[in-house]
Amino acid sequence: MHPTPEKATAEMQVERMEADYKKACARNQQVPPGFHAHLGHLYSQLGRLDDARKQFETEKTEFPESAVFVDQLIARLNKHERAAK
Repeated sequence: MHPTPEKATAEMQVERMEADYKKACARNQQVPPGFHAHLGHLYSQLGRLDDARKQFETEKTEFPESAVFVDQLIARLNKHERAAK
């Protein structure tokens, strides 16, 4: 049994989303808009900033209409990285 969304940790959500992505790829299906952006957000919460950036870029590539929003996410990620140094 899976925990309810509000009780799922970022790690649990990443694990589930990565599994869903592998299933979609195996079936040659595209994931819905926002999938990569959300996964990128979860990666950033876990400190996996390179993985987050890759997911944000993938979101922009697959869904160009998301570019303005995703560019804002990338800008926040860059600001966070600079602050951490």
